[in-house]
Amino acid sequence: MKRTGLLLVAIVLALATSIANPSALADHYVETTSFHYISMAEDRFYNWDFENDDYTTRTNVDWPVTMLFYNDADVQLVKDMYYTFVGSSMYARLNDGSDWVWDKDGGTKSGLCTSGIYHMRVYADSDDHMYNTSLGYYVIGTTNIDNNECGDKDKWSGESELTEGHFATRAKDIYSECGVDVLEDWGNFRNVEPYRYVDSEEGPDHIKDNDGYATAVYLPDDFSMEDIADCEIHS
Repeated sequence: MKRTGLLLVAIVLALATSIANPSALADHYVETTSFHYISMAEDRFYNWDFENDDYTTRTNVDWPVTMLFYNDADVQLVKDMYYTFVGSSMYARLNDGSDWVWDKDGGTKSGLCTSGIYHMRVYADSDDHMYNTSLGYYVIGTTNIDNNECGDKDKWSGESELTEGHFATRAKDIYSECGVDVLEDWGNFRNVEPYRYVDSEEGPDHIKDNDGYATAVYLPDDFSMEDIADCEIHS
């Protein structure tokens, strides 16, 4: 996707050494070499989510962080902007300026058990949003397609880049007239994954694909469920 601009706030993106438990580096069908945490002002978060809350290692990752909703966002509000279906839960590792915590989320999905289902998990700390003076109240999200997840044939998950584009476009198409601003591929989250198909005997096959740049979505002050319903009616 084309990068369309930068946020008009002071953001620092930095890499740091990941917290890894060498004993956890077992064989696993999902792993990455583009594994770091991102620093934004006093906050930090890993650039992938994880299959469990045991270890932050490259062999425990699920999907890359591709979305950031900011200014006046919280987890449930962001999910309500999209779909009512809920998927399986994964885990994010976050630090809102004080200490590292885990967050678990099943996300928002466009459907269940059929082909081409769009899925975004949304993460923050225990009060459902994180905060710093640059971003305001914000949350992060990972994106993927689930294909025939309940079946035996053509069962796969992935294409994070394509799914990021879907959630970005949906936000623009429905909510731009309500003060929501979408900046596609706004920040380099250093989680590039070249397009490739990964077979699996443990679960659905994976199609990895991500350009490393996350999309930022600005939500206006006091954006609410009522605003969401009104935007959807008039979109």
